[in-house]
Amino acid sequence: MKNTLILIATVALFVAIATPLKSQELLPSGGSDGNNWVPGSIQFITWPTIFFDSTKTVDISLWNAKTVSWTTIATDVPTYPGYYAWQIPSNQAPGTHYKLKIVYSNGYKPELKFISADFFSIPMKTTYHSSNPITRKPHTISKKNKLKIYPNPSSNSDVINIECNNKFYCIELYNLEGIRVYNNIFNYTNTYPLDITKLNLPTGTYNINIKLMGNIVRDKVIITR
Repeated sequence: MKNTLILIATVALFVAIATPLKSQELLPSGGSDGNNWVPGSIQFITWPTIFFDSTKTVDISLWNAKTVSWTTIATDVPTYPGYYAWQIPSNQAPGTHYKLKIVYSNGYKPELKFISADFFSIPMKTTYHSSNPITRKPHTISKKNKLKIYPNPSSNSDVINIECNNKFYCIELYNLEGIRVYNNIFNYTNTYPLDITKLNLPTGTYNINIKLMGNIVRDKVIITR
């Protein structure tokens, strides 16, 4: 019976890993509607680094549902810091059903596939004149990240609020020994309420990483009981 349970658990684990992971974060920096993804522009492809070995590299591909084919965007890209600047070819075919896929390079762990959860668009290339400039920027990135954490120290508060002028998608907490004690990935937001009552962490100072598109903001937070 014990051996049977071990076998079932092993098979379940393999199935979970072999199933492609779908990510809300694996999307164009211009937004999922493709308005800023015009051919010739430079866009950032981002992914949560938690799923990848930081010592390995990845390959990035573009899926075109219309032609039912994958096109290689880049190979041997470092998994950290979790982004790649891609210049869309000027002759890229327009379409509304594109997806991105990330896999390890050189056939390492081929069962692990990371695919964007939603389709995005690449419009037909248009020549814009000064009288008709592009003004819509769905995901504007400020050069300077302004992070606000309060209350800090946490005092008797149950929630630590995290705010940033740029949208972020992941929060990590590390103790001073370098052990990660908290990690959460979510849809892009400017604010995040960290409920410390659910963490059961001892009083102390912790390093906090706020992951943005193509960047990480680091700070310290003091949790008191």
